[in-house]
Amino acid sequence: MNYNCICDAAKVNGYGEKKGMTMDEKLKLIYYGFEVEESPAIGDIPAKITITYDFEIPQGVVFSPSWEIPCAKENVLDDDAILEKIFMLGMAELTGCFIKECSYEVVIEPFLLRKEQILEWEECFNSIFSSLYFKQEKEHMYRVSIVNNAEEKLPYNRNNHKVGSDKLVFVDKNIIETGEPKVEAELTSIVGYTINVDADFMSALYDLGYRRMISVCYNRDEKMIGQSAMQSDLLVHYSADFVAELFGLNYE
Repeated sequence: MNYNCICDAAKVNGYGEKKGMTMDEKLKLIYYGFEVEESPAIGDIPAKITITYDFEIPQGVVFSPSWEIPCAKENVLDDDAILEKIFMLGMAELTGCFIKECSYEVVIEPFLLRKEQILEWEECFNSIFSSLYFKQEKEHMYRVSIVNNAEEKLPYNRNNHKVGSDKLVFVDKNIIETGEPKVEAELTSIVGYTINVDADFMSALYDLGYRRMISVCYNRDEKMIGQSAMQSDLLVHYSADFVAELFGLNYE
């Protein structure tokens, strides 16, 4: 299933290659959309969904990061709450697409954001961009701005959000290193969430008392820049927020 807002005219008009850019010029970074592929269970292999994002800097750089998540639910894009979570995870992914030190114009094609959301994401993008490229004296030399001309509003009314009583908790290698198991009473209401872990890690979590786990695979596009701590936190937060919605869990 495809939710992609590619406009052919937008891909070719005004985005030609520029050499010797000045400080007044900007690179465009375009968020076209995403595709969701649903794969049924086959033998011992569980059903899953694969989300692939479509970003481009029209000077010839295309980014296609993807997530593979175990899920037997069908027609996930028919659920507005899930659609919103997938889109927001894509906004977090965009923070890895600033490939050089210059100003950027981030063009959001899929949905129309609210004004306060645009301001929040601009602040987020600029904070990450500054931490990656700028020294203190250059902090305000280049800026990231958002252009959002989509006609369709971002779906999902948060007032109608309903989740179950169980809580999704992200677990990483720090849990293993401390060797401190959760209290048994806590574990009965906790579902662990992991990203790109192996069987040994899962076995270690089991030894600590974790019995219910959701493990996802993240395929980062090799052209994306190295992750800062803030970028990693964003990806964990928005992917966990999506997974919690998908499985009817609490996540804060």
